[in-house]
Amino acid sequence: MTDLCRNPSIIPMGSHTFCCNCIYVFPQIYHVLDKGVRKRLALLINNVEFDRENMRRKGAQKDEENMEKLLRALDYHVIKHSNLSGRKMDEAIKIFAGRDEHAKSDSTFVVIMSHGERDKISGIHHGPDNPDDFLSVDNIFTHLNTANCQALLNKPKVILIQACRGGDANICIIIDCNRLKLLCSTDNVSYRNVEKGSYLIGFLVEVFNENAHKEHIEELFRLVRNSLYKHIRLKGRVQHMYFFY
Repeated sequence: MTDLCRNPSIIPMGSHTFCCNCIYVFPQIYHVLDKGVRKRLALLINNVEFDRENMRRKGAQKDEENMEKLLRALDYHVIKHSNLSGRKMDEAIKIFAGRDEHAKSDSTFVVIMSHGERDKISGIHHGPDNPDDFLSVDNIFTHLNTANCQALLNKPKVILIQACRGGDANICIIIDCNRLKLLCSTDNVSYRNVEKGSYLIGFLVEVFNENAHKEHIEELFRLVRNSLYKHIRLKGRVQHMYFFY
């Protein structure tokens, strides 16, 4: 924990507490606004039902339930969408980026759960007969960048994508002057329990509940990555986390 987090404010979080007077992101410190004046927003998109029955994401409802509970505990007003096409996902993110409440916020979360390919998130109509029904990951960054979302300038924006993808295995952390991007991935298939939901969301909720009162956000995502390494070995599976500022 950084020296600037010695006198935290407290936010109830179930049996735990979320407390910190700053959000730490390399190489900057972002101060948290007082709870009485801030208006935090989070966007949660969950595609469960697809045109093709065999693409139904069993257990994804549990992920939505767990993620919404966590975001509300962190004092975010959660805007939810379910079963969207690629175009509708793009529209939802664009509208979300334009919300006036961001001007009185200190951060935001965008959570998208669906099927997907490398750098693409599938809409509910995606399939052999409709291969272009997807949302480009780059569009998310574009809608939330400085030019299109000035209200979130210099404020942490956490983008969490839980989706099946394609490609080679890798896990890395890339830091540059414009974006801190955490990838926990094997670029293949997402690991999800039909009753408990995905391991990514499960470990994310567990780590935040147990450590958000004492660790900065970069370390929280490192802990999530380490939990995924340890418990499911990530062979042939993908869980992607993007954090940028």
